[in-house]
Amino acid sequence: MIDTKAGFIAALNLGLIASLWAGPALTDKDVHAIVKFAGGTSTVLARVSILLALWPVLPIERLEKIVGKGSDWAPKYHPVSFYGYMARKSGLPEFDRYRGIRNSMDEVELANEALAQHFLIAHRVAAKSKWVERSGYALFLAFIAMGATLILRISA
Repeated sequence: MIDTKAGFIAALNLGLIASLWAGPALTDKDVHAIVKFAGGTSTVLARVSILLALWPVLPIERLEKIVGKGSDWAPKYHPVSFYGYMARKSGLPEFDRYRGIRNSMDEVELANEALAQHFLIAHRVAAKSKWVERSGYALFLAFIAMGATLILRISA
């Protein structure tokens, strides 16, 4: 859901930029400097918002990027259901090795692995949510600057 929100915010930003620069509102030579400044500010804020929205959408395949290298349990942890770990530790011809790792776990270890996955996913979603929230604030400021641009352009 967070990735969908990030994509929606990025699309709104692209629409904002296109509506500002598609017509002659900012590209005419007789446009006042203050109008160009407001339009440029809106454009910069929209681009910042796009970057903030897309940053958390990038895939993270390494467990260390989620928990950090300083975590005391990350080096000992074998997340058999984490796709990045599984793909790095067991190549395509090594399914039997992967199955052996999984089969060596008892029910408690498997339940703890699932619990750890839930814990990690919760923290990853919280981090993504923070970036998308920041992106939304930048989009809001870009809309305000766009409104100022249009008001200044009409009144000029």
